[in-house]
Amino acid sequence: MNDDLNGRAISVVAVDDHPSYAHGLRTLFEVLSQELRVVGVATNVDEALALVERAMPDIVLLDVRMPGREGVEVAKKIGQLFPSIKIVMLTVSENPEDVLETLRAGASGYLTKDITPEDLFAALKSVMCGEIVLAPAAASALVASAHSALPLDDVQVQILKLLATGAELSEIAAAVLMSESTLKRAIQAIQRKLEVDNRMQAIATAARRGLI
Repeated sequence: MNDDLNGRAISVVAVDDHPSYAHGLRTLFEVLSQELRVVGVATNVDEALALVERAMPDIVLLDVRMPGREGVEVAKKIGQLFPSIKIVMLTVSENPEDVLETLRAGASGYLTKDITPEDLFAALKSVMCGEIVLAPAAASALVASAHSALPLDDVQVQILKLLATGAELSEIAAAVLMSESTLKRAIQAIQRKLEVDNRMQAIATAARRGLI
């Protein structure tokens, strides 16, 4: 366990929009672990932020699929306001975008709710030691993302930036010194690199990855 804890239990706040699950976690920790302790439970965004500020836990266990995608936003907010607090996602979602977004938001782990209590406790203790913990599905999502995230060259980035402004193809072709037919092929190549089906998806994906 982290030496900074001076022998005390790791404090955890559990955030899940299903109250029975969140309170069940508290009971699970009380019965099965002496090293981890749930110090508070929240079931919505406002409750979560207020509780975290009041309790200042070591770790926040957070569901991704709270109403809408608010779990990701909560992770970002906690990371901004309380950078010393570790965030671990505990969710049913195996969506690669959820994995990537929460890790980009500063989460130290992404676990799925089918994890055993013993593995959950071990993962949280690892996080307190500075490690990143990932469920197998989350690890697979990262590998897939790394394989698909081929870099765009400078011209391709310029084309996407111009497309994002709403410029006509003739204007973009003139700006990058291409014929319109060559430009169309270049746009198709960009879409293949980003693994999307159309120009709007290419712009959105590139923006999300910080490429434009």
